[in-house]
Amino acid sequence: MTYIMRALENLLQNGQDFTGEYRAQLSNHLPMALIALYRLGADEARLDQFFKMYSDRLEMKTTTGLPMSPVTWAKSLGQHEFHADFALFFAKELNRLGTQQTLMTYVSELMAGVGGGAFHGLIRLAYGIDIGSPSEISEGLAHWADAYLPLKTEAAVSSSSVSYQEILEAFRRNPKWASVELGGPKIFTRMAMAAAEPEFQSLAGSVQGTGLKLSDLSRVALSLYASTNDFTALHLVTSCHAMRLVLPYCRDQGQAMASYWMAFTAAYITIGCPACVDLDRSAHAGPSWEEIAARAVLSDDDHTIKLVYTCREEEEFYQEPIYRKIAGQRVLL
Repeated sequence: MTYIMRALENLLQNGQDFTGEYRAQLSNHLPMALIALYRLGADEARLDQFFKMYSDRLEMKTTTGLPMSPVTWAKSLGQHEFHADFALFFAKELNRLGTQQTLMTYVSELMAGVGGGAFHGLIRLAYGIDIGSPSEISEGLAHWADAYLPLKTEAAVSSSSVSYQEILEAFRRNPKWASVELGGPKIFTRMAMAAAEPEFQSLAGSVQGTGLKLSDLSRVALSLYASTNDFTALHLVTSCHAMRLVLPYCRDQGQAMASYWMAFTAAYITIGCPACVDLDRSAHAGPSWEEIAARAVLSDDDHTIKLVYTCREEEEFYQEPIYRKIAGQRVLL
């Protein structure tokens, strides 16, 4: 283990004293930002500096003493007050079952609430998996369970040949979605309001569950962010990356993708249903990844840090050069 890795682990351990949400359900991005900084080449001094800067806003974790078991844990989902209790429960399950079996047991159960906290439970878990940290895996599961957002999805996902883009275009063309009132200061509260609309159920559910491809949806997310520079669209890009890391642990990947698609679509509606533009997938001039990573490491914006890390990982996986262009534009803003 390298010296920097040990420094990261110490900071992550210290960061687990904080709860997953603060100031009325804002998500704690500290662990994800630290891991992304580490992956992008930050040294120990920079990791420590970021920890001190960011942690000042956070709230200490406190347990309610609520007993949880494999039988009772789901009764407390989505109540935004049991992060510490969930973390203790999942830590015990990791010790009892091991990492693989714990993930296979609980991730599928959590997928119906994947949009909770604007996907940050999913993202934190994915980063824990990525770094191979059992304690961050338990904290990620806890964040997800605490912020769990069960969107109203009564319509069955049907067998159809329509694409993601066609469904989103149908939402865009419908004047209802330009005028619908989606109030609330949080991304996830607006998502819940969008998903509660009757028209949402029938239209979003018309993509077949078994045919949903994360690679296609990742391109849609990138297109939406590239054309809008929207804060919520940024979360669609980073959550697609997280889904790629978490999806192998879902017992029914088709159903998992259907749940993610519903949350994705609800988030799309909250940003005004923009058009999905075709991306220029040719190679782009501009800063190298080394330059982009160096700029991101110096940033105090946790979303910039995570987006750059996501783009670098997704470009390597999908071989899409436009990810570097998007990352370069973000650090130059």
